[in-house]
Amino acid sequence: MHALKQIGLLPKLRVTALLSVRAEETHASPRHDLGARLDIGQASRLIGCSGWTVRQTLIPRGLPHFRFTPRGRLVFYEEQITPVDREAARAITSSA
Repeated sequence: MHALKQIGLLPKLRVTALLSVRAEETHASPRHDLGARLDIGQASRLIGCSGWTVRQTLIPRGLPHFRFTPRGRLVFYEEQITPVDREAARAITSSA
């Protein structure tokens, strides 16, 4: 097998069929386990505080979020924002 690899005679695998079946499965039955996708403004309205409070206090305290690139926008999911997060935001804003 190693000799075949050196001279470029390894058989090429065809994975396009597998990828297309997998893509069809994901498009046919989308999963909504995390709820609706939210930006920082929508997440702050759901929690009941400002976007600044979300960014500066709740995210460092562990509010679940995603950032797909180092400077990309923050993405939250509705089902990950719990009543505990809402209570924490109320406690922060009332003590300030």
